This record gives sequence, structure tokens and C-alpha cells, in this order.
Amino acid sequence: MRRFFTYILILFVALRAAGSVPAKYQSYLAMVDSALQHQHEYVAQLEEQISVLRSQLRTTVGDEQRYVLCDLLSQKFYYLNSDSALYYLAQKEVLAEKYQRADWKNEVLLSRGNLNTQIGLLTRGEEDLSTIRPQELTDNQKGRYYSMLIFQETQKSRLSGTPSQLSTQLTDSLKKYAPFGDEMVQYWSMFFTYQEPDRNERLISTITQIYQHQHQEQSPLSGRSAVMAANNYRTVGDEDRWMEYLCRSAADNISFINRDHSALLSLISYLIEQDDVERAYRYMDYIMQVQQEYPDNVRSSQMGQYMEQIYTATQRLTERQQRLTRQYLYALVALLLVLLAALFFLVRSLRRQRRQQAAISETNAQLSESITRLTETQYQLQESHQQVSEVNRQLGAANYIKEQYIGSLFSTCSEYINKLDSFRQDINRKLKAGQVEDVLRQTRADNSQTREEVKELNKTFDATFLSIYPDFVADFQTLLNDDEPLATPKNGLNTELRIFALVWLGISSSVKIAELLHLSTQTVYNARQKMRSRSLQPCATAEEFAAIVQALGRGKIVG
Repeated sequence: MRRFFTYILILFVALRAAGSVPAKYQSYLAMVDSALQHQHEYVAQLEEQISVLRSQLRTTVGDEQRYVLCDLLSQKFYYLNSDSALYYLAQKEVLAEKYQRADWKNEVLLSRGNLNTQIGLLTRGEEDLSTIRPQELTDNQKGRYYSMLIFQETQKSRLSGTPSQLSTQLTDSLKKYAPFGDEMVQYWSMFFTYQEPDRNERLISTITQIYQHQHQEQSPLSGRSAVMAANNYRTVGDEDRWMEYLCRSAADNISFINRDHSALLSLISYLIEQDDVERAYRYMDYIMQVQQEYPDNVRSSQMGQYMEQIYTATQRLTERQQRLTRQYLYALVALLLVLLAALFFLVRSLRRQRRQQAAISETNAQLSESITRLTETQYQLQESHQQVSEVNRQLGAANYIKEQYIGSLFSTCSEYINKLDSFRQDINRKLKAGQVEDVLRQTRADNSQTREEVKELNKTFDATFLSIYPDFVADFQTLLNDDEPLATPKNGLNTELRIFALVWLGISSSVKIAELLHLSTQTVYNARQKMRSRSLQPCATAEEFAAIVQALGRGKIVG
């Protein structure tokens, strides 16, 4: 059954995944989709700028200022409405004729010739450019003039479908005047005349710099620069950058209002290859809308070809989806049969389970009662076991402490027996030799040796005790109410801690502790009183505080 569900899921995913573009390109296409979504906002912004210029034109009296405003309006309409752009170019031409300004006239002819060529009115474009006398143009205008002639040849080749044949004289003229033209004229000069091995790298570097500059200025020409960069990247085989700049060109043309959508047409062709028909159709719908608002004879000749490609891709995708849908239905029928069979066996199993359930319920009731009694007994056994374990642990810890101290005691006693025997032999030898003065001097009342022996005994006690309970000092510190650390010698105990070490071992009598440590009873009493006053429970009695100390770290001692 799980296999059938898996098969259905695979079919569903296949249907959904049909016509998908690689994920790495989705962010690029998202730029185009976003620009399409806000296209009307961009047009509204441009129309608002045009409205302001028209208002200024209506109130302007001076012809020179009117010429400037007509020029600005023709530029604003250049890629928005070709008829309006031609209208304001005609207004500029009237002013140029009125004042016999050859430079104004040439600017009008260059702009109108380029516009007519761009929208596919090649005959009119040729007429405008043929009217120009190149010798009357400035060097800057000559660069633009020769680049427009090359643009005309390119448009002719797009309409005829044959490669363009540029004359050497035309490309040489472009190269000659390119340094005086704008950056795009210089790029075209390099494109047609520079043939060195690093040609592609230099073309890409130049056009991407031009694009970045135009994009920052939100120029309508940035889309044209981006599509040139895309073509250069494809020439060198960089498909990722080709796709990126193709999408940049399409997005910029929509955002900055440029009706040249050659990049969008290339995207449509790519999307058709990837079976992303829905997006390709959406892009084509936008181009057809633009074609109505801004007619382009060159673009219209290509529309039928792309629409045919979209139709063919749609048919292919529809057939694939129909085939997958049939497989999906076959799988559903098979799954239904399996489910019916499973339902039959499930009903039989339920009837059998009902009969067994009655017998099991009676048995369970009896077992439940037995389990209750067993649980109570087990609980009692657990409590007894815990008590025995605690007693064993305490006995083990006590035995361990006794073993340690018995061993230490025998070692200390043996050491003192050896010292006494050595002292006896020394005295005996000196008495035999008649050295009575030396004997008297050695046996004279002097506590220095006794104090050394007491120090040695205390050191032995400290070492033995800390080997049993190494955390005694830290644990005892937790009983005190202040943060002042207890001063102790390295690997040893001070007098107060040694007193409470004996209390921990079970010796609570101050008199007995004073005898063992060779201290006065008052000293022991004062030390205990001092530590109790510093404790977290200063009101506790001596016996209560002793019990608290004796409980320290018992769980850490392993027998």
C-alpha cells in the first residue's frame, strides 16, 4: 500500500515540476516579474514628469527655451510613445527652420532618423540620415551619425533574416570619430573594429561599466547596455552571467520605460525551451500590449515566430500532462481496489478481535488484581532494599575509615617504638661509657622535641584524613556564613579544621580532642565556639553543630 502512495506522490510532483527553470535563475527572473507587477507605476511616474514639462512649455515665451523643452519632451516620449516623440521633434524642426540653425536641424534629423530606424520605419530613417551633410556635423555628431548608419544595417538584417554586411569605409569612419562621441559610440567602435585576442574581455569590461553607470542614473538606455553585456557573456560561454544580464535588461527596460524588448524576447525563447510556458506567455502578453502602444515593425515580424513556439510548447506540455494524468488515474483505480481488499480483511479482523476481547477482559481483571498486590509487595521490598543499601553504604564507609586509621595508627606506633628503642640504646650506650652528663642533657625537661613530634603527628593525621575525605575543607566552607576562605597549609589542616576533623570522625568531647591534639581544653572550646558563630546556623548548640559536621560528605566516602 505504501508503494502505491509513493507512486501517486511521484506523479503529482512530476505534474507540478513540469516546466521549471533551474533554481539558480529564479532570483533573476524574479526581477523581471517584479518589474512587470509595477509597470503601471513606472509609466505613471514618467507621465507625471511629462505633464510638468508640458505645463512649462505652455507658459514659455522664448523660442530658445521652447526648443529646450521640446527636446526634453521628445526624449521623455522617445521610448513611451513614438508619435508624441515625433511631434515634439517636428516642433524642434520648426524652430530650427525659423532661426536657420543648422546645428538644431542636424540634431532633429539625427534623433528622428534613429527613432524611425528603431521602430522599423527604415525608409523614413534613411531619408532623415541621407538629408544630413556629414561635413556640417560636429565630431560628436559624426560619431553618432556613423553609429546610426550601422544601426540601420543591423535593423535591415533583422527584417530580412540575413547577416548584415558593413562596409570597411563605414566602420573606419566610426572608429575615427568614436573618441568624440558618447560611451556607447565608443563601444560600437570597439565592437566593429577591435579584433585583438582580448577582444571579448575588453568588450565585457566596457559594456558592464557603461551599464552600471546608466543603471545608477536610471537611464532608459541601461536595458540596451545590459542586453549587449548578455550577448558578450554568451559569446564566451558564461551562461549564468548571460541569464543574469538578460533579466537585468528586461527589468530595466520595464522600469525605466524603454520599449525595446529584445532581451524579453530572448527570455521567452529560453522559457519555451524550459517548458515554462505560463511565464513565457505572460511576457509575450506584455510585449503585445507594448506593441499596440509603441508599434515596432521589426518586433512585429518576430511576434508570429514566438507565438508559434509558445503554441507548440503548450501542446507538448498538454500532451505530457494528459499522459501523466492517465497514469495518475490508473494508479488511483489500483489503489481503490487495494483499499477495498484491505477493508474486507479489516472487517473480518474486527469481528475476530471482538470475540477475543471479551475473554481478554476477564483475564485482565484477574491479572489487574494480582498486579495490584504485587505492586504493593514490590514497593515494600524497594523500601527495605533502600534501607539496607543505606546501612551497607554507611557500614562500608565506616569500615573504610577504620581501615585507613588502623593502618595509620600501626604505622605511627611502629615508628614511635623504633624511636624509643633507638633512644634507649643510645642512653644505655652512654651510661656504660660513663657519659652521665650527656644522658642528663638528653633527658632534661625541654619541650622542643615534643613540639616537633606533635607537629609530625598532626601532619600524619592531616594526610590520613584528607586521603579519606579530600573535599573536607571545601565542604566545611559551605557551612559558614561569610565568604572569607579558610587559611590552611598546603596539603594540611589548620587547628580549627583539625578539631572539626576529629568531630567528623565521631570524637565530640572537647577534653578528648584537647588530649589528642596536645591543646588546652579552653583552646578547643574557643575554636569550636568561633566556628559555630560563623556558621549559617549560629544559634545551633554544640551538639547540633557537631551533628551537622558529622553529616558532611558521607556520600562521597567509598568503603
